[in-house]
This record gives sequence, C-alpha cells and structure tokens, in this order.
Amino acid sequence: MRLMDFGLERLTDTLIQMSSISVRAIELAAEAFMKGIDVSKKVYELSLQLKDLHEIVTDIATELIARYQPVASDLRYIRSCYEISYGFYRFGRYAYDIA
Repeated sequence: MRLMDFGLERLTDTLIQMSSISVRAIELAAEAFMKGIDVSKKVYELSLQLKDLHEIVTDIATELIARYQPVASDLRYIRSCYEISYGFYRFGRYAYDIA
C-alpha cells in the first residue's frame, strides 16, 4: 500500500463522517420546521462540526498534493473529496438557516 493510500483513506473516512452529520443536521432542521420546535443550538453545533471536518479535509488534501504529487486519477479523487466536503459543509449551514 502506498503512503498516499493512507491519506486517501483518511479523506474517505472523514467524508463518511461528514455525510452522517449532515444528514442528522438536515433531519433536525426539517423536524424543527415541521413541528415548530427550536433546535437551532443543536443544529449549530452540528454545523460547526461540519466546518471543522471540512477544514480537516482541506488540510489532508493540501498535504497529499504537496507531499506526493498525485497522478491524474488520485488528483481527481482528492479534488472531488474537497468539493464533496464543501457540499456537506454547506448542508450544515443551510440546515442551521432552516432551524
């Protein structure tokens, strides 16, 4: 296994974690909207977690590019992970706006 593969695995694991947090944030926001309850504090905490994880993905991606100079397929994967993590971060922000 290449050293870069460990970094790619870290990216994947972080994205999986972000996906579950963003789903939870959206579920809470939708429930709050439908039932008229206030869960903005909890959704805000989830949004902050997503922001922190997005920064981690950014750091990992930057480190992988700088250290290992990935070939085209790995570079596309790293860029896709970055874009996906930004999408999850936006889900958290939008969930907070809804809540």
